[in-house]
Amino acid sequence: MITGIVTPKLQALLHVRLRGNLSTQEVEVVIDTGFTGYLTLPLEIIQRLGLDSLNASDAMLADGSSVRFNLYSVIVEWEEVQRNVEVIEAANVPLLGMSLLRGCSVHADVWDGGPVEIEVAKPSH
Repeated sequence: MITGIVTPKLQALLHVRLRGNLSTQEVEVVIDTGFTGYLTLPLEIIQRLGLDSLNASDAMLADGSSVRFNLYSVIVEWEEVQRNVEVIEAANVPLLGMSLLRGCSVHADVWDGGPVEIEVAKPSH
């Protein structure tokens, strides 16, 4: 189980371990259920990890405007599995999106200090 905490600003925070070409780093991320991608990271963290650049892509924001994002690749240590996922460069706090949560059960007690728990579904054989 992956655990985190709810902040006074009612943000669900987790720490995820990311591996790039230059380093491995634990990064604090905010769960964003309105973000359908995997992760966003600021350029500073992308450079520190030494992530491989994929390309640039256009995306539609919630307000209907279109923006161009730089895309990178990172390995996320997600429970006992290492997942290679796409990262969008963004200037804000690191966000964890719904694509990384696919197949998981998410529970948060939404008050200051409340627990956040992510249960990763085990594949059936």
